[in-house]
Amino acid sequence: MLGQPYAGRAIPFAFVCYSEKTLSQDLTSRNLEHWRLFGRVKKLLGDKPLVLDREFSYLGLFEALEASGLKYVIRLNVARRPAITDEDGQRVELVIEPGKNVLRRNVTYLGRVRGNLAGYWAEGLDEPVWVFSNLEPQQALEISRGRMKIEQSFRDVKGLLGLEKAMPKKLLIAFMLLAYAVGLLVGETIRDELHEAYSGLFILLKHRLKLRLRQFLRLIRLALDRFRAIVKGPVLSPI
Repeated sequence: MLGQPYAGRAIPFAFVCYSEKTLSQDLTSRNLEHWRLFGRVKKLLGDKPLVLDREFSYLGLFEALEASGLKYVIRLNVARRPAITDEDGQRVELVIEPGKNVLRRNVTYLGRVRGNLAGYWAEGLDEPVWVFSNLEPQQALEISRGRMKIEQSFRDVKGLLGLEKAMPKKLLIAFMLLAYAVGLLVGETIRDELHEAYSGLFILLKHRLKLRLRQFLRLIRLALDRFRAIVKGPVLSPI
């Protein structure tokens, strides 16, 4: 799922669905599905970076992204012990202390793709996060932290809307993600009005709202105006 950060969560705008059984028989199928998806969103992204989790941390994808000219920030799959080398060809050890950041420029991934490296171990995380990017390492670091919003949105869709029950029916998943986007906008609009601490979708689905009908209808119209602006015009996303 690809999403645009919005108010502590993310509004989904594209997704890919594939069978693990099929992919286990032919690993290149996964790569083709990923490349096909990124090809569809390239014009939409423009100069905005593509931010991906460690599932996408493999050489073929890095090379494809470099060839496409897309900007990207990808979390490294440290469990695979990827070989990252510096300008002198020396291996960079992916070691960091809790609460610290590491920024390295001009490193090479598996001897093939040149880029920048950033790592951080934030409070509350069980392990550090390392990302590889063709952006400046400080910028990649800041963007990577925002990726958690997309992960939280995916958990919301699974936990609050039951996404897993819809798989692998693509049309049903598409309608569910659309419902999530509308629900998020409505919930966040209500949250702004009530000054609640919870996420908008949680408020909409789980809270007993004490709103007058006229007030509720006004908030719905405002949320729909925001939805139309996102669909038809430039995205204004309060992060």
